[in-house]
Amino acid sequence: MAEMVGLVIYVRISDEWIEDLICTIIEGGSGYWINHVKIHHPNGDKPKGVPTSTWVSDALNKGGFIDVYERNDDFRSTELPVMSGILTKEKLIDGIKQWVAKRQEQIKSIDREGDYLTINGDIDANEADCIMQYAIYNDIIFG
Repeated sequence: MAEMVGLVIYVRISDEWIEDLICTIIEGGSGYWINHVKIHHPNGDKPKGVPTSTWVSDALNKGGFIDVYERNDDFRSTELPVMSGILTKEKLIDGIKQWVAKRQEQIKSIDREGDYLTINGDIDANEADCIMQYAIYNDIIFG
């Protein structure tokens, strides 16, 4: 009979993978609940022509943070969007940890490369959204 055991694994998460994840989150995965983001980049304002997802991931990878504002679905409301939380690289990594722990069917997205494991690019918009919600709320609130 097979025995269930708890394991601790270490996974390498590249800056490129974070950029791909942020792109998936911003350009589709979490767009139904995120109204907008305010980027606090160590280098200042986003240069013209740089995609928002690229600037967000660059900010996170350089120690910046992102204010995340929730969408108000009541089109008649005059209320401003509410800030849902602050995203840092550490919070994003915590969201990834929760996603791996709670969505074990997605473990196929982790590959072995040499002496370490790496998360590959096979994260769809729904899973990217889950990671973002775990990072901001420590739970799945929407969807």
